[in-house]
Amino acid sequence: MMQFSIRADLKTLMSLACVLGLVTAIPTVRADGCSTQEALERAGKLREAFEQLATVADECVANGTKRIVALKERVGRTLAQQEEKKGQLGKAFDWYSRSGLVADADRVKMLQVRSRPDDSTTFGNAYNYFRFREDEANLKELRGIAVKNADKMLVA
Repeated sequence: MMQFSIRADLKTLMSLACVLGLVTAIPTVRADGCSTQEALERAGKLREAFEQLATVADECVANGTKRIVALKERVGRTLAQQEEKKGQLGKAFDWYSRSGLVADADRVKMLQVRSRPDDSTTFGNAYNYFRFREDEANLKELRGIAVKNADKMLVA
């Protein structure tokens, strides 16, 4: 009776499995993470880079979480600032929110309300947003705006 070590048996089984094609190729990821999104950013294709972040492979996220989060914030901030400069505060808010830039999203949401205090839809959306986030400071400011609007309505 021959004695084989467990290690030798495993090596033999793995070799046999590879020869028979039972083991598929294991995809590998470069150690530096996924650079496709960064290349798109460098090429000035910011929207494409941001959208590609949603399709990042799990392996890439595990190897480069900090890089991906930083890229998401950087690209999102740039896109939001572009929209803000155009006066598209709703779109700017969306980019800040999607990028996880809460303070900037809050700031732009309040700018949006201040720029159109009579718009009940804008006001309602802002109120619900801050109520969901339990942001009492901004809710207090929104209540003040509502009181001013009510006073205007009563005077007119």
